[in-house]
Formats: sequence, C-alpha cells, structure tokens
Amino acid sequence: MLILPMLIIKLFSRRKQSLLRRLLRFSYNFYSSLLNWINPYIKGSFGIDLLEGYPRTVSSIALSVIIGYGLLSLIHIRLRLWMAVVLVVHGLFIGREWDGINAPKDFQMGARIDE
Repeated sequence: MLILPMLIIKLFSRRKQSLLRRLLRFSYNFYSSLLNWINPYIKGSFGIDLLEGYPRTVSSIALSVIIGYGLLSLIHIRLRLWMAVVLVVHGLFIGREWDGINAPKDFQMGARIDE
C-alpha cells in the first residue's frame, strides 16, 4: 500500500521536470530571438554585446520580468513580491545557463560530473 503513493509521486515529478525543461527551452529560444534581433542596434549605439556574459544575464532578467509583468497585467493579476522573485530567478537561470540549454544533456540535475 505504501509503494503506490511513492510511484504516483515519482510519475508526476518526472512530468514536472519535463514541463520545466520545455518552459526553459521555450524561454531560451524566445529570449535568444529577441536579443539576437536587438543586439546589433545596442552594440552599434552603446558598444555593449547583449549576448556575452553579464549583459546577457541582466538582459535575460529584464526580459523575464517585463514579459512576466505584461502577461500578469493582461489577466489582471497584480505582481507580488514572490512572483517578481520567481521571474528574476528564471531570468538569472536563463542568462547563466545560456550556452548549455540546447546541449544534448541540458538540465540534468543530479548527474555525475566526473563521468
């Protein structure tokens, strides 16, 4: 009797991981297309490359907060502090993991590094 709830929890946790991966890949692709489109203008005007290092992380956080706030405004939900923190962490993760997101083994939490 105790194994059945554990199997159900494992089944749903895998699904959540898959949904999280799809959300992060979608966000990466969307942010990448926006930043690739706007990067030549910013680089020409200010000399800042939005696709490298710290500017990429800051711009990913900004995109995450702006898009999240826009979507919440469309459905008439007020942006709360915890929602803003989630959006900032989401943008931070996308910006930091930019180069490894579309890799074959992306987002493998708990994978052994020494293999």
